[in-house]
Amino acid sequence: PGGAAQPDWEKGVALACRLDGRREHTGADQEDDNLFMVFNNGEDSHSFELPPNANGGPWNLAFTTQEKAPSLRLKGRTSVTVEGTSVTVLTSR
Repeated sequence: PGGAAQPDWEKGVALACRLDGRREHTGADQEDDNLFMVFNNGEDSHSFELPPNANGGPWNLAFTTQEKAPSLRLKGRTSVTVEGTSVTVLTSR
């Protein structure tokens, strides 16, 4: 979307997805957290642009398999860089 490069599903080793926790998207009785999950099966680091949240809130680290927390770039478009062979989950309310 928005002119982003299409993934190469044959050669790709990293995948990121967002789960929207707003009740109009989940059908739940109450609001829940938004999740941004990054799965990197490759050896190299990868950067992912973080989508904005409807409420404008920041993304917070919930879980990572990296030894150090992944780096977040906050200037300009917010992005996260994850190490190879790692899983990272960010949350936002």
